[in-house]
Amino acid sequence: MKLPSLIEDNKTTEKLEKMAKSTPYILLMEMIKLIPILGGYVDETIAIKLSNFQSQKRNELIDHIIKDKDLIHNEDISKVEFIIGFTKTVEAVDRLSSISKIKYFSNLLKQSFLKLDNYDADSFDEHLDTLNSLSYREINLLHAIYKYESTLSNLTPFNWSDLYKTITENSDLDIEEIKSIFMRLQGKGLMYAEIEMNYFVTKNSLNEIKGTTSYCKKFISRIIDLE
Repeated sequence: MKLPSLIEDNKTTEKLEKMAKSTPYILLMEMIKLIPILGGYVDETIAIKLSNFQSQKRNELIDHIIKDKDLIHNEDISKVEFIIGFTKTVEAVDRLSSISKIKYFSNLLKQSFLKLDNYDADSFDEHLDTLNSLSYREINLLHAIYKYESTLSNLTPFNWSDLYKTITENSDLDIEEIKSIFMRLQGKGLMYAEIEMNYFVTKNSLNEIKGTTSYCKKFISRIIDLE
């Protein structure tokens, strides 16, 4: 998919240079205006409602980004790498049906471009794709597993019964729903299981799940503020 013409012409470049003299909040608000909102709606009433909702989500994203005032500097958010990552993030937020996941997109953007010494484009794209594919409930479940694992020592095995108790105490999920979610998460490379002669988690093999993958741990550290 072609990126919006955020950095394609001289006029836009000049505008970005002027924007860079503003506060970080104003700079981000001006940048986001350059990214087209998903549109093409026939009914004007629906178009207005959707446009308002898109604006609400975008403002929510800006609010989450700007919370870390000591982290946000004009010279960083004016870099081409950040602008492209910001554009991709806004496009993803535009496709959300609620605002619940916006904080995770904001954290991923900040962790990838503002908190790391070396920006890794592949990692950002992979994590963004993973975040797009997960529901809010799946993310919360992964976070619960991540926190449970952090309490284990090297000699303590992953215990499904303990984990199930933790999950059921904090959600309305039943065992069959949890099994289904775990199967999906394993298929996405976020959880692993040790199953002889079987490459898939089946209904009777849930106890063989051994925990989250190293990729999942890195992903969680990018999208959730663990400090």
